[in-house]
Amino acid sequence: MAHQPETLRSGLAKLRCCPPNPRAQRPALRAGDSATVRRVDEPGAAADTAFNGDDPPTKPRLFLALLHHPVLNRNDEIITSQIDSFDFFDLSRLSLAYGIERCFFVNHLPSQRALAQRLVDHGRAEARQTEIRGAFRCSVWAPDLRAAVESITAMTGRSPTTVATSAKRLQSTITTKDIRTRLGCGEPVLLLFGKAWGLTSEALANADYLLEPIDLRTGYNHLSVRSAVSIIVDRVLGRD
Repeated sequence: MAHQPETLRSGLAKLRCCPPNPRAQRPALRAGDSATVRRVDEPGAAADTAFNGDDPPTKPRLFLALLHHPVLNRNDEIITSQIDSFDFFDLSRLSLAYGIERCFFVNHLPSQRALAQRLVDHGRAEARQTEIRGAFRCSVWAPDLRAAVESITAMTGRSPTTVATSAKRLQSTITTKDIRTRLGCGEPVLLLFGKAWGLTSEALANADYLLEPIDLRTGYNHLSVRSAVSIIVDRVLGRD
């Protein structure tokens, strides 16, 4: 019997393989509205990915986006966070290890684009090509989330399902098993993470789904974004 995941955020329907993407019900972009991703690198093909349970007919098409704007500070004010070199290095290595197709670092500031370029150049340096971390071929910069979505759509031929994350316990969330089901159907999925104190309420509301928070039953889950991304990606793509 097919797995029956949690309810949708709207609470009106059950997920099925392959369930419809709520984004498909939204109005199409008008001519002239598109935003081109100004990428800092041209990645090569990602490596094959381990998949837990029943292997899908094709490699899971999982994408990551680390948003630096709009995000919240500790006072719930909307801010722009800076790109962190440790985030960049660790998530780049994670993407290579798990076969993530693209890891977008989303920040609209020109100075942050320049920083992202320097970090990619550092990872691509010939002297470091032979090191275990490899070139950061999966890591790219995008000015905003819309540009990242359009880049994925151009790559895959379909708009990705967006799944937002939060350390807060929210209503009508889905699980990593639900994401696995969608990937197993060949659906591209874009996981959204927020820097600083997390994604804004608007960013959460605009996502197709909300992922349940990491809960280790200790009462504490205030993890660094690097740790949270690693845990969630392994739960989706790793082997038991």
